[in-house]
Amino acid sequence: MQHTETLTTIIQNFRTFSNTPYYSAFPSQLLLSIVPLCLSALLCICTFYQYPFLSCSLFFILCLLFILHWRNYYRTVIAAVLKMERLKEKYTLINADQMTDYTTSLLAILDLIDSSMEREYSNKLLQKQAEFDAMKSQINPHFLYNTLDTIRGYALIEQAPITSDMIEVLSRLFRYTISQKNELITLRQELSILYDYIKIQEYRINQHIVFLQKIDPDLKNIMDYKMPKLIIQPFIENAIKHGLKDMTKDFVITLHVFCTQSRLIISIADNGSGMTTQQLNNLNQKLAEGINNPIHEIQSQSQGKGTGIALTNVNARIRLIFGPQYGVIAYSTLGNGSEFQISLPYHKD
Repeated sequence: MQHTETLTTIIQNFRTFSNTPYYSAFPSQLLLSIVPLCLSALLCICTFYQYPFLSCSLFFILCLLFILHWRNYYRTVIAAVLKMERLKEKYTLINADQMTDYTTSLLAILDLIDSSMEREYSNKLLQKQAEFDAMKSQINPHFLYNTLDTIRGYALIEQAPITSDMIEVLSRLFRYTISQKNELITLRQELSILYDYIKIQEYRINQHIVFLQKIDPDLKNIMDYKMPKLIIQPFIENAIKHGLKDMTKDFVITLHVFCTQSRLIISIADNGSGMTTQQLNNLNQKLAEGINNPIHEIQSQSQGKGTGIALTNVNARIRLIFGPQYGVIAYSTLGNGSEFQISLPYHKD
């Protein structure tokens, strides 16, 4: 029964192989192997009466070699072709229809494996770097929380409500940044810290910031959407740092969450000073280069100054987690503000 199943499998595999582009070379190879066998068989027949034992032995050896050759061909070529075809169906390969020879197909598959391994390594490197950065800030966090609570208590006793409020907000920010260990958090959690962060910035720069939040009502359960941690706050920080220059009107930051057919878009726009065309092009080029060489980008960020998460680092994190088709793109007009759009995968129910 086992031999019957094996033979059935071989026949089915050969039928599948005959429908692939690689089959075009098979008939010529079969012909090249049959012709010598036929000539040898003819020679054995001609010499059979004179050397019967030698002729039969020679013919037997030739048949055995023929069988071993095509057995090896099935195991090495046909089996490999079937695996390559399955890989083509499973993964999106560039110009898959043009892969009509083994070398091209093998190189494409090796490129896919290399890209996948580099992406996995970059993701692990980024995660380790994030854990290291968090560890540097996590020197006995309970001591930090308790100290802030103590300072807040003294501020209340001394009737300093503004100071008390600042300490309470700062404590919540620290608790969120340091204590949340999950790589993916909900949109609700990510949005909750924005108001605290903007409040701290208002105290720091002594200027009111108008923060508008718009979430499309058609997005069901969107607040439970899972996303990477701390990918919105850096854009709020960037808007305040660069958009407030020479502002004589109210500074407005607008957060808009909406979706396209297969993407969730988080837009962070401001009415600040904006960027020149050259600055915008340089920034978008830097965002693109960050994912082309993510390891270099991660290492550059780890060696950079400042405690904020750079926009290019956020972009690299998103693309390493979800794929290169997602990430960040910038829009800006000098004097009319800037907008950053974060695209994430999203499927409507």
